[in-house]
Amino acid sequence: MKNKTLKNISITDFVKMKKNREKIISAASCKLKKNDFNSSKISNLLHPNMLKLNIASIVDISDSIRKITFSTDKEFYFNSGSFISIKFNLDDNYTSRPFHITSSPKKALEKELEIIIIRDNDIVIEYLFNSINIGDEFISNEPYFDLCYEPLRDKKEVIAIFDNTGFTPLVGLCMSINDSIEDFNIKLIYMEKNPNKEIITLFKNINYDVNIVLEEDIYKYIDSAHTYYLSGTDALYDFIENNFKILRKKDIRKKSNLILYRNYCNKKHKLKVYKDDLLYEVDYYESDTILECLEKNKIIAHSNCRNGKCGYCETKLIEGEYHILNSDNRRIASKNYNYIHICNTILLSDAIIVLK
Repeated sequence: MKNKTLKNISITDFVKMKKNREKIISAASCKLKKNDFNSSKISNLLHPNMLKLNIASIVDISDSIRKITFSTDKEFYFNSGSFISIKFNLDDNYTSRPFHITSSPKKALEKELEIIIIRDNDIVIEYLFNSINIGDEFISNEPYFDLCYEPLRDKKEVIAIFDNTGFTPLVGLCMSINDSIEDFNIKLIYMEKNPNKEIITLFKNINYDVNIVLEEDIYKYIDSAHTYYLSGTDALYDFIENNFKILRKKDIRKKSNLILYRNYCNKKHKLKVYKDDLLYEVDYYESDTILECLEKNKIIAHSNCRNGKCGYCETKLIEGEYHILNSDNRRIASKNYNYIHICNTILLSDAIIVLK
């Protein structure tokens, strides 16, 4: 049957058109049809809200270094050099920690990822060394971009300078180069007075040599022909940036640090926290960030990087004075409307915040 148009429709049909349309509309369902658009599928695949992790293997590289392999509930994508933030419930104290992914993105398509941890005095690290077992389950945020190679920005020849605290993202980068995921050359400079033999062996096992260099010899590797990846403590970053002015800011990339250096002070304040129509009143000590205070008082607060970089923990400050550790990475709008990143903010007075 030929489709009717306004040119060939009869007057009778034209008059009935309104009633016919009203009949069709009244018979239709009130529920909107749910469309699964391809763009949504791609977005959900590239940016999963959460990953479910299950411990598949635990390998002790040494007494102080451990590799943990997780199986995941889905395939996922990330840039080598990224980190994930894993959630923990330690005796009803809810907290999280970021860990750089040391496996290649190729493994993520096999529903697998690895992290390497090094022992320190952190309560979560001690838990991961002493209390976990094969099959334990966790959840994490999606991978977050950190010390990642970008061919439009970085040079093909990269020199990575690291210390004992900064080797993990470089392992991930090297693994990605081995799997042909990344296409650049990297030279590893280990600037440490007391180098860890296990770290050197770890790189050798993935076919990368490590150059052990002291501060007085590092100048041999500094020029304007490379991109420099700095991975370690703030002291390492300050040394390189303050002593080698030949390096332009755009040629330096730095790993985000979990440890925030502060002047410890036990001065006490009162903190009021509004969350989900509830009010919590807790004692706050200046030795803690706001996030650490909330975790100690068993108030669940969402976080990701724990160093103020990503903005995931952005929170409205109603009143109170504060100090920001390290650099202030807030947007201009956040500053204007008094939003803070609770993971790197110290309170200097009584305060009121509203948690999302």
